[in-house]
Amino acid sequence: MIQWPDSTPIYLHRDTVDFRKEVNGLAVIISEEMALDVYDSALFVFCNKNRTQLKVLDWNNTDFARWQKRLEKDKFKWPKRGHLSTVTINRGQWSWLFLGFDITKYKPHKQLFFTDVILLFCMKIAAINDPAAFKKKTIYYEKSSLVANHYSQ
Repeated sequence: MIQWPDSTPIYLHRDTVDFRKEVNGLAVIISEEMALDVYDSALFVFCNKNRTQLKVLDWNNTDFARWQKRLEKDKFKWPKRGHLSTVTINRGQWSWLFLGFDITKYKPHKQLFFTDVILLFCMKIAAINDPAAFKKKTIYYEKSSLVANHYSQ
């Protein structure tokens, strides 16, 4: 797979595209349907009707590069049509797409942000001082202390 800098944004055109279109036809879709600047340092990804091929268009400050990937037996799990014509994905989802995962359903764990770690320290002290008692109280600590002291964004 061709590598781009991690900071490169990746845009999927949600609707299928006639794959007879080349650079100029894809550039028109980017500017008119996706409402994006075709000269941005970004990857613009398109899928054919059968979901067996992808085309990627990239402007590299001097010229356009277009490459194509074709599956012989399988299909790409392309996002379903919605009210937006453009889907922005991250580097991980880009890899998942190539591995055959449905990027709309395959989600990483929700990130948690803890406000304090004092209770975790107390739990460790309790385990050292009285391991048998700690085993009985572990469920209590997990349900009340840890859950009550974090928030998510």
